[in-house]
Amino acid sequence: MAALLATFLVVILYYLVMTLQIAQLYGWGQIPVELAKSFLTALVYSASAVSVVFLFSAILKRSISSTIVGFLFLLMILPIVATVLMMQVNQEPWFIVTYSANLIRDVLGVSSSLPFGPGEHGFNLTEFKPNFGVG
Repeated sequence: MAALLATFLVVILYYLVMTLQIAQLYGWGQIPVELAKSFLTALVYSASAVSVVFLFSAILKRSISSTIVGFLFLLMILPIVATVLMMQVNQEPWFIVTYSANLIRDVLGVSSSLPFGPGEHGFNLTEFKPNFGVG
């Protein structure tokens, strides 16, 4: 509960500062309603990330090892597995925790294409769009 509370406090602080900045720059009427949906999605995603780290904590029995493995698992291994499943197997990885992480930003209507590959412009790797209900 303490880890979840600490994680939630960081997310709440981030959204509070962001809301105050939007209100200062554009006024209170310009704060999008979708920001609340993004906030709730961020809370659910952070709870799932904490649960994955606690899974490794239960398996490895050492806090530093479970933290490092959980960090690598969430930031490197799961995105690589999701990309391989999408590109090579043509399978939507809806069951992978990190697949739905982009929903935090997507509910605000923001999407982007990232240049990828050699050369000045490379080629564009369009980001996937997970379904909100499944995510």
